[in-house]
Amino acid sequence: MKDSDPYKVIEEFYCRMTGTLKAWYHNLGSVRQNQFHELGTTVAVLGVLHEEIIGDGAIIDKKLENTYVAFLPPKVQPELNRMAMAAQKDFSTLTMGQIHQMTQEVVDKLCRQHKYFSDVMNQKGKFNKACKKSYLEIKCKDKTCSCSSKKKKREVQPPKKRRKSFKFFRKKKIRGKTFDQRCFICGKKGHYSRNCPNKADKAIKLISSLNLEDEEVESLHSEQSSANDETVFASKESEDEYQLEADSIPIFSIEKLDTDRKAFKTDLITKDPVGIKIFPECVIWSRVIGSKMPDKDILIGMDVYSAANKLQILSTGVRYKREFKPFTEALKLFSFTEAHAEIEEIKKKMFSLCANNHEEFTHPNPIWKNLDFFIRLPFKLNKDVNPTKATHPGMTPSNLLLARQECHELLRQGLIEPTQSNWACQAFYVEKRSEKLRGKKRLVIDYKPLNHFLQDDKFPILKASSLPVLLKKSNIFSKFDLKYGFWKLGIDPADKHKTTFCIPNAQYQWTVLPFGLKVAPSLFQKAMTRIFEPLLEHAIIYINDIQLFSKNMETHKALLNQFFDIANQYGLMFSEKKIHLAQSKIDFLGMHFSQGIYQPQPHIAEELLKFPDQSLTVKQIQQFLGIVNYIRDFIPHVAKYTSPLSKLLKKDPPPWGLEQTQAIQELKKIVQSPPALKIPGEGKRILQTDASDFY
Repeated sequence: MKDSDPYKVIEEFYCRMTGTLKAWYHNLGSVRQNQFHELGTTVAVLGVLHEEIIGDGAIIDKKLENTYVAFLPPKVQPELNRMAMAAQKDFSTLTMGQIHQMTQEVVDKLCRQHKYFSDVMNQKGKFNKACKKSYLEIKCKDKTCSCSSKKKKREVQPPKKRRKSFKFFRKKKIRGKTFDQRCFICGKKGHYSRNCPNKADKAIKLISSLNLEDEEVESLHSEQSSANDETVFASKESEDEYQLEADSIPIFSIEKLDTDRKAFKTDLITKDPVGIKIFPECVIWSRVIGSKMPDKDILIGMDVYSAANKLQILSTGVRYKREFKPFTEALKLFSFTEAHAEIEEIKKKMFSLCANNHEEFTHPNPIWKNLDFFIRLPFKLNKDVNPTKATHPGMTPSNLLLARQECHELLRQGLIEPTQSNWACQAFYVEKRSEKLRGKKRLVIDYKPLNHFLQDDKFPILKASSLPVLLKKSNIFSKFDLKYGFWKLGIDPADKHKTTFCIPNAQYQWTVLPFGLKVAPSLFQKAMTRIFEPLLEHAIIYINDIQLFSKNMETHKALLNQFFDIANQYGLMFSEKKIHLAQSKIDFLGMHFSQGIYQPQPHIAEELLKFPDQSLTVKQIQQFLGIVNYIRDFIPHVAKYTSPLSKLLKKDPPPWGLEQTQAIQELKKIVQSPPALKIPGEGKRILQTDASDFY
């Protein structure tokens, strides 16, 4: 730089600053920048920079010294740290010059040590090995030593020969005999195989087409190391050291348990490998054991999985390239013990309490005919109760035909009866997503006018958040479903006419508790709690879903027998498809419980994915937050994501923005793989708090 125009030189110097110097310059502020511009000479500027950056009075971040130490070679850093600790010094309090001087001393010390050890290693040639008694003498190569200097010979294992895929054979040459000139490829006379015109088609044939035994092959032909023009055929060689014969050999009878806990025996095994198609581009060939039982899955072992290239076995499923298949959980396999036989016996008894409808239920005293459980509708006392009236607007011809058929079926089962009541509520059909999946419309009754006169029943119903506390130390579970729910309870004759509903040209009243009444869930819960009161310490009752839990199998068998006795006493009807006995894993109220942990079922995450990422309506936001709040225990810092959405439900809400969109996307991402929570045990609870200003 020239001193003729120092101001311009200093200005240009500041403009070309980069990295740390540029950051330091911008942090000075406009006042100090002007002061440095007016220093006048470049020498003064450099002096200030030296003092600011590496001098004793440096005002920049002292992390520069630690960064310098961190980037030193790995062999230098430990020794430098030991030297600083011996001197009781900290790098943050030292200047760059002092650290540089200490580094030079460390490097000199390491160089001296390296030279010393190099001199020692140069003397290594004089030593051969230690004596049998190492504390007495050392064997060496000097002439004065009495030790033998012969080295022990090391036995070298011959390399293992790689097995060949084929054995090649040629025609043996037999002395003293002459043969006609005949080709071994086409079988014609006049030429040899090397001049055969059909040689290009297939000169080497497999031994399977000749039907020769091994003894005949080796007596008529000679084996070759590789194929050439004299090769007649090739024999397939096994890749394994020991190979089974081509035909199936007798095997011992194998007894196994399938995924339905049923035993089966088999003495069948495939003669040839069978292709198992896991993915469209992933087919594994393996011999499998046969079964005479139809419609059974294949139990695939790890040897089959390892045979496929790029096949990954994850905790949730199998991945091949970009395709993924989740695991299908099998029921618990029980051994052939007395416990398994007793569980099967209890299952048969429970099936006796199952039926498809009320008419097929053969119990002599079903609960809906028990006078002790007849329901009286609780009407408001200080309210004028007037009969509800409804005029039906009509139905489409298809819906009207369906309604008449359904009412005729309910009449046949004795669940409804014709009436001339002056009460009436409208009945109509709905076809939502669940009905479309089932393939059948559902008849519902609008009981809003009647619910207006009914008094609320406040009997407590179980919350899903209390399940983990109830299931602590439980290992065995059973689950039941009361078929047709509220229809298990009869209606008091004095209130039957108030449950009247109408379809075009017809009017009926219920003889059982109908769906649609606001008091139906609490009244049904109250009745089931009354029935199963002796089992409440080991049972969870949620309206029509019942779960039993125990610590071990012996306790659970006694619990199941007691449960059957109570259900049989009161004439309860169950769904056969939804009976699961003595399971180590169970799904209940949207949660999956297994081995002391629990987590949400996958269908909850699927419901959240159906919502759009942005511009949700108020109703959609309420539905979205309702699902999130059900599994909020599995979402870390859930309030961070729900707070932006809750603002949109308040009065004068802000417009939809990027914050709400990101909250929706993050929640969808988190619920795809929620963490499994441990069922809390007994003892004191620990509340962990955070007093920082981060949130």
